[in-house]
Amino acid sequence: MLGVVAAALAVLAAGAFAALPAHSSSSKHDDGGVLGVLFLAVIIWTALMAVPRSLRAERDTPAGLATASRWLGLRRQLGGDENFASQPPAAVAIWDRLLAYGAAMGVAPGAVRTLPMGAESETRAWTAYGGHWRVVHVHYPRRIPPGWGRSPAAAIALGLGILVPAAFVAYGVGGRLGDAVGDLRHAASGAGSIGAAIGLAFVVIPLAVVVYALTMLCWGAADVGRRRTLQGVVLRRKEIVSNNDSGTHTDAVYLAVYDGNGSEVRALRCEPSVASGVGAGTMVRATVSPRLAHVYSVERLGPMVSIHTAS
Repeated sequence: MLGVVAAALAVLAAGAFAALPAHSSSSKHDDGGVLGVLFLAVIIWTALMAVPRSLRAERDTPAGLATASRWLGLRRQLGGDENFASQPPAAVAIWDRLLAYGAAMGVAPGAVRTLPMGAESETRAWTAYGGHWRVVHVHYPRRIPPGWGRSPAAAIALGLGILVPAAFVAYGVGGRLGDAVGDLRHAASGAGSIGAAIGLAFVVIPLAVVVYALTMLCWGAADVGRRRTLQGVVLRRKEIVSNNDSGTHTDAVYLAVYDGNGSEVRALRCEPSVASGVGAGTMVRATVSPRLAHVYSVERLGPMVSIHTAS
């Protein structure tokens, strides 16, 4: 239903945009611009549909709430038994299904700590850190956000190195921005609209590079002399390895440090020496820069905790 309504709005908006009066007689619209209107309508429809897609969420039903309340009551009962948390997997002979239920709800760490759960997924992990079991999605940033993992000095230097040539290119094509927008508005055919859109893209790309470099430069300057502490459990450790004439070399190490909040985590990119001796399941305290997340130090706090793969 939302898609149909969005399609109607997109067609009306595209038609209104195409019907705008031309600024010159050479770019006057004609009645043959159906393909151009449809092309623009598709773009508008895609943008409109991105809004409800980003807002989709599960909602509780009365039956779901009743079922969840029963399971939460069982979890509270099992979690209140001090001996239950330390039971090994062999205790299933005594506890039967209750041991499996406790493992699923995060109150039987002794039963799951020694059980193999299959091959690890680099991007998803189960963890009970933070109070209850959940799936955490791990991201390994490289180019987005700008300068992720770099030191403030390196980000400033790289930002300047990208900004200077990009600014010259953007200045050279900046005069074409208004013309490109006008060409896109007044293109009379589908092919003309596509050509004008491609021309606009060639004008916008240098401007996007300038914004990217400025962001990296500003974040590097903002991080100079600043630190923050991130404490949590390492969900994943990923090494970036390269091969050269002397053999295999580890260029960087990603540590996905999860503080118990949310279901997404950006892995910290750090030097191999900083991440030495730290593996998945280790409790750590990392000192990082606020915006670039450059890792200055990683301190081990405690033993390994239970981390499992999300299938």
